[in-house]
Amino acid sequence: MAVGTMISDFVQQLMEQAHFEQRSDGTYVGEVPGMEVAAVEADTLEECQESLQAELEQWLLFGLAGGIPDDLDDEEDAEEEP
Repeated sequence: MAVGTMISDFVQQLMEQAHFEQRSDGTYVGEVPGMEVAAVEADTLEECQESLQAELEQWLLFGLAGGIPDDLDDEEDAEEEP
């Protein structure tokens, strides 16, 4: 499987876990629960979804350039603990 496909698949899995909420002022906030690095705000739901996807892609690419992203590393450590 190509690296680009793996990244796209992983980001899509994260997007499936995303939560979007409309605020009282009409703007939207989107986040992936448990991932503080991935929270965005936008004027429309579509913009919020696109912005969150871009944020996740950027987070993942920067993380891969420097090693395992911190959020994933923490989750793996928690799974290994008894």
